[in-house]
Amino acid sequence: MAPASESHLGTGKLARLLYAAADVYGAPGDPTGLTIAGLLRAAGAPVTRPPSTRPTALENLALAVEAIPPGPLAGPIRDCAAHLPWTDRVFAMAGNLAGGYAFVEVAGPNGLVSCGDLRFGLYLQTPDTFYPAHSHAAEERYHVVSGTAKWQKDDGVFLAMAPGTSIHHAPWQRHATQTGRDALLALWVWTGNLDTGTYRIDGV
Repeated sequence: MAPASESHLGTGKLARLLYAAADVYGAPGDPTGLTIAGLLRAAGAPVTRPPSTRPTALENLALAVEAIPPGPLAGPIRDCAAHLPWTDRVFAMAGNLAGGYAFVEVAGPNGLVSCGDLRFGLYLQTPDTFYPAHSHAAEERYHVVSGTAKWQKDDGVFLAMAPGTSIHHAPWQRHATQTGRDALLALWVWTGNLDTGTYRIDGV
């Protein structure tokens, strides 16, 4: 898997990814979703390129991308995913989660595209991995791209979410994710309070 580089990840490919994600988040027609869509479409050219930390979880990326169902997200993600600067080193994690996940901020204060009003990117979780309950000040919206996983809100039951479904977390709402035999690949977006310092994971 090649590192991020202008030769493989140009502004056109990033723009297609941002526009495809905007269509997904804007589709329900709710005010927050439409705001997210507008911000993603208005994002400019790449201004930063954080180094990739080469997370172990990326061993599952190719299969997760290959499993994306046909649709408007498939092409843009396939064009970009292998060349994005993925990481797993922003938050303090439980030891048993090491190597179990990776994410990239495509647009946001620390993203490939600068945006001060949201954080948007891709998230990857390896098969048979439990991401424990955690919370943060930001409002969060996931959209499952490939892999069916079980998601929990607060102390509720775990619900299986298939590709094409969306998950909303209110600010400070505790949530957890359990993958099965397939890796999970999803879009994610934070709005509201974007401070990563508010992130809290149970037991850490």
